Amino acid sequence: MEKGNFDLALLVAYKLSLNWQGRLTICAHVSKKEEKKKAESFLDDLRSAARMTQAVTFVGQGALEAALRESPSADLNVVPMEDEPDFGKLRKLVEAAGSSCLFAMDSGTESALA
Repeated sequence: MEKGNFDLALLVAYKLSLNWQGRLTICAHVSKKEEKKKAESFLDDLRSAARMTQAVTFVGQGALEAALRESPSADLNVVPMEDEPDFGKLRKLVEAAGSSCLFAMDSGTESALA
C-alpha cells in the first residue's frame, strides 16, 4: 500500500463494474496479521474517498499467491503493476487467481480520488 500505483487499476475496475453491472471487490494483501486491521481501515477510507461505496473490500493475509487464492472469485482481476514488473511473479498471480487478469500501470497522472 505504501507503493501506491493503484489508481489506474482501481479506476479501470470501477468503470468495468459499472459497464458490466458487476460487483466490485477491492482487495489488498498483507504479510503480517497485525497489519490486517490497518489495511481494512485503509480500504474502507479509500472506498469512501473514491465514492465507490457499493464496492466490497477484502484483505488477504500471507504470501501474495495464497492471499489471492483466498480472495473472492472474479471474472476479471485488475491488478496494479510496478514500474519494473517481474513477469515471473505476474504469471504466478494469474495462476493463483484462476481467472483472467488485467495488469494496469499508472502514469502518475491518474487519481481515483479526483
